[in-house]
Amino acid sequence: MIRPLKALIVKETKLLFRDPAGLIMLFVLPSLFIFVLSIALQGTFSSASVKEKMDVVLVNSGDRSFGDEIGKGL
Repeated sequence: MIRPLKALIVKETKLLFRDPAGLIMLFVLPSLFIFVLSIALQGTFSSASVKEKMDVVLVNSGDRSFGDEIGKGL
């Protein structure tokens, strides 16, 4: 039982090292995926008491009163 398993592991290891694209798919892409998602979701699990501020640019051209009301609402 151990001998066929060892032969299988050796064979697959040799095949993997001959295929650089396979190594990239196996190690680099999952690492990149985890990195990108951790950056994208970094604020999702923070506490609700901490509020982050965001700057908003409002261009008010045209009817001034309507634009002022929108600005107050934001």
